[in-house]
Amino acid sequence: MADGELTSAASCSTVPTIEPDSSSHSSYQAQRRSLLLAVAGAAAMTMLPRWLVPIAGAQPPATAVTDDLNKFLSLSKLLTGRPQLDTTVGQRLYALLGTTDRGFAHKAAQLWQQARLLKPADAAALQMAVKNDPALSATLMSIVGAWYRGGTLGTQPGQSSRVVAYEMALGNNVVRDVVTIPSYCRAAPGYWKTNPALKPGQAVVA
Repeated sequence: MADGELTSAASCSTVPTIEPDSSSHSSYQAQRRSLLLAVAGAAAMTMLPRWLVPIAGAQPPATAVTDDLNKFLSLSKLLTGRPQLDTTVGQRLYALLGTTDRGFAHKAAQLWQQARLLKPADAAALQMAVKNDPALSATLMSIVGAWYRGGTLGTQPGQSSRVVAYEMALGNNVVRDVVTIPSYCRAAPGYWKTNPALKPGQAVVA
């Protein structure tokens, strides 16, 4: 075949065109998007404070949390001298004390162990037993103070006082029969105009 014929045949031949598969293209785009999101998420996590980054296995089992809370409530009953305490308030105070002192849960558990071992009659007896341990003594006082204040005091620079149980604070309950909780009204406005109900045999003092 002559050179001219080869050139003519080549010019007349049709080169097949491969059309891209739309489904494969969509799948590639989805995988690429997922990869970019994963990389961006990992980069964002490295910018967070360490205490905000979740750690695998860092969350204790629910049963452990319940057991720790029950021990805290039992310890609180001993320290406050109250046979019954509000569980919801106790849960809030336990969580709050844990935020102000990262080692609170461990020290509270140690206090409870001491209480079970020594069987003190009250808070004063337990305080005497741990007086040589400043950390446990401070934890004991923080628990009592939290129950009576309904929260914690900001004793460290940068800390602020926090209240989680204003009405249910034991300090308010102690004088509830004679003193109105600050900012609370004992009854409807003007209630003081009505003479109080007298007990049998009680006389009105002018």
